[in-house]
This record gives sequence, structure tokens and C-alpha cells, in this order.
Amino acid sequence: MLNAPSLIFGAVLALLFLLLWLASGALGTIISLLALIAMELLLRLGSYQVKIATINELASNSFLVAGRREHFFGRPKKFFDFHPALGVTLAPGENSHTMKIWEMEHSWRFTIDDKGRRITSKKPVGDTKANVGLYGCSITFGWGVNDEKTFPWLLQEAFPHYRFSNYGVPGYSLYQSYLRLQRELPGSRTDAVVLGVIPDHQIRDTVPVEYLLTYNVKKPGIVFDGKRCKEYPPKRYERIAYLKNLAITKSMEHGVNRVRFRGRGDKGVQRCTFQFLLRKVRKLCANHGIPLLVAYLHDEPDWDIFEFLTGNGFSWTRIDYDAMPAREHCHHWNMVFKVRLHPFDPHPNEAAHRFIAKNITGLLPQVLAGTHITPPLADTAVFSGQAEAKEEPGGGVYPLY
Repeated sequence: MLNAPSLIFGAVLALLFLLLWLASGALGTIISLLALIAMELLLRLGSYQVKIATINELASNSFLVAGRREHFFGRPKKFFDFHPALGVTLAPGENSHTMKIWEMEHSWRFTIDDKGRRITSKKPVGDTKANVGLYGCSITFGWGVNDEKTFPWLLQEAFPHYRFSNYGVPGYSLYQSYLRLQRELPGSRTDAVVLGVIPDHQIRDTVPVEYLLTYNVKKPGIVFDGKRCKEYPPKRYERIAYLKNLAITKSMEHGVNRVRFRGRGDKGVQRCTFQFLLRKVRKLCANHGIPLLVAYLHDEPDWDIFEFLTGNGFSWTRIDYDAMPAREHCHHWNMVFKVRLHPFDPHPNEAAHRFIAKNITGLLPQVLAGTHITPPLADTAVFSGQAEAKEEPGGGVYPLY
């Protein structure tokens, strides 16, 4: 099936050669072909060759391919289902995954129930005193560890009379978690929501073209510039279907996609959108009478996020499970990370999940009781000032189709 970049590229080439033939004949066409070859060589010798390699490598390794059976690091099995609003959801079933680096391997198992949630227990919960929904991305999901080692499972063990539901999905943005909450909360018996956030959610929410080059998956996006909000249905980086190894083709392809996803890469807009979504999540939970705890699940502090959460009266906590050096070192064989899936992956390992569970265990009774929670860190001089609380725009959300 031909996509927009393919059609545009084919039309431009056909029109170009037709005009050349009519204007200059065969000689002019040959000269133009030589010029195109020269342009191709210049692009490959220049900086664009790096972009080509990055695109091709990441596209071939991408596992989040929605709506069809795909090789998941060598295993031909369907792990994700396409969803018209959420982009992807987890496909039900018992699965396993093996990560490899050099001569080492790390295998882990995960089980998804019929509602697209990772299981938190193999035993049915008896008398349920409270239902807690855990939302977030791969950290909440428990990427890289077995079912029984994830922090949602450990919370279920710590509170056997509560029911914990793990709605975490690898690669999810805060916007996708918000969309999932919109579908799950009405009519549910949810008594509390724990929302895991990380700084990377800011770029995932707006879905700029640079993000889609790294994660080639259909993903819904949202952009809030402080006045209006535009929501976008799931889209992916479209590739030209033919002559795809040429630098000229990649240049055209990238230009078309930049136009398709224009206006989404501004850092200020990404931060504004992230804050807007946090307020939307809180309002959604409040409308259903459900307390919300925002859990910052990242080792690198983001003081702007901390100030926003404190200044706008959120109940939140920071769970710093690792003082990690620069991210680019996460695959170095001679570096030691006690709470990371080193050297396979920078995600938290079993020890980190135990630490996260321990921290949430101490806070959960307060959350269910409606107690406002702010970490002691927010009261220190580290904060430059209290963020100003902002009201949501009266116009609400304006869908863009």
C-alpha cells in the first residue's frame, strides 16, 4: 500500500523526467540523471549518511509494530494489538522475551490478561477492600523482569485484600495513559490511581518526527500551546516504498514527515502539554471521586516537574531508585548498575522494583484515606520557587482530525 511520501516522491520524479524530456530531449535527461547521481553521492558523503543509517537501523529493530504479527527480537508472535485511539494495547497471552548483548542473554516472562493488563497475581483476590489502578509506561509494566518481580505484583502481595491492576504499557506516553483512564474509570470500582511519570513522557506526548524516527509505531499525539489543545489520532512515520536506500529518497521522505508532524518538537510546548495533561488526569480522577498519586519514577531529577507538582497541589512522590551515570554508558560492560538491567537495558531490575514497591506501600494507606502527599524534598531550598497554578482553558479540547 502506497503512503503519502511514496505518492509525492513518485509524482515529483515522474513530473521531473517528463519536463526534462519535453524541454531538452534525451541529452538533457541523461545530464539530469548524472546530476541526481552526483547529488546522491554528496548526500552520502555529507552528514545525511548518519541520518540514513539511524533510520534504517531503528526501523529494522522496532518491535512496536501494531496490528500484525511481528518478530519480537527473534520470536514470531503478536505482542501488541493496534487500537484506533490508543495506538497499541497489549495482546492477551503468556509471553517471553530474551535480550541479548555480546555472548550474554537475559530472559523474562510476562502474562497479559483478557483486558490487556499485566497480571499482578495468579491467585484470585478474595474480599476486596480497595481497587488500585497503576498506570504508566514500561517501568510500571515491569519491562525486563518476570511477573512476580514487578512492583505491581509486590504491592498485591503486600496488600492481599486489595486488588491491583497493572495498566502499564511499554512506550506509553502520559497522553496514552490519560486516554486509557478515560476508558477505564467510568463504571469501574477504582478507589485510587497511581500514575507513573518520567521526563521522557514530554516528548512522547507531542510525538515529534524525531521521536518517530526512534520508535516507528502508530502513536496518538496531543499539543497544548497554553491556549488551545489539538489532539491527533495515531500516526506513524511514513516511509517511501521504493528506492528507499537512496539518500535523495530519505531526504524527501524526511521532509514530508516533518511537514506532517510540524509544530510538535518545541521543548516549551512539550513541557506545557505535559503539565496540561497532568491537570487533565487529576480533574478526571476528581470527577470520579478517586484520589491520585503521581509517582516520579526516574533517577534523574527534573526540578521543573517537581515545582509544578508542588505548586499546583498534586499528591506526588519521587522514587529515586538509582543514581545512574550518563545514559550513553548503560551498555558498557565494565560499569556496574546494581538496580539496572545492565548491560542489556537501562530499565530497573528486580531490586529496583522492590524499592519502588516498598515506597508506594508506605504511602498507599494515606492515598486511600485522601491524605495530601508531598515529598520532603519539595520543602527544601533546592526548589527555585513555587510554580503558579494555572486554570484550564475554558474552551476545552479541540480535536483535530
